[in-house]
Amino acid sequence: MSNKEYMKEYRKKNKEHIRKVSQKRYLRNRERIIKQVKKWHKNHPEKVKERNDKRYAENKQAMKVRALTRYYFKLEGHNCEFCLGKAEQHHHNTEPIEFDKFNYTCKDCHREIPGRLLVRSKTSEKIPNGK
Repeated sequence: MSNKEYMKEYRKKNKEHIRKVSQKRYLRNRERIIKQVKKWHKNHPEKVKERNDKRYAENKQAMKVRALTRYYFKLEGHNCEFCLGKAEQHHHNTEPIEFDKFNYTCKDCHREIPGRLLVRSKTSEKIPNGK
């Protein structure tokens, strides 16, 4: 077994442990990482614009579908289809992306859906400062 194959298997089997270790490492170096990212963004505005334009072009159709879903299917009076709590803020569009194919979800359940289509919130809001 090659080293590449071994690492692939290791990552599959130890996914949760790797995630915890990565999060701890991030929290230890959080301030330094944030400064580096901001500095890079400031020094490379053309690359940032190019990346943002590419993401916008890729997600343009999905954004239109989400807007139609929000317009035609209101959240009032619906419960989350996963935990049966109140679905106050979120629709989860399923693949293939069509405006009438979705689940009503609460905020917590929507965050737990793997591969979800919505843009994630800022890292600084999701991970508490763990120094």
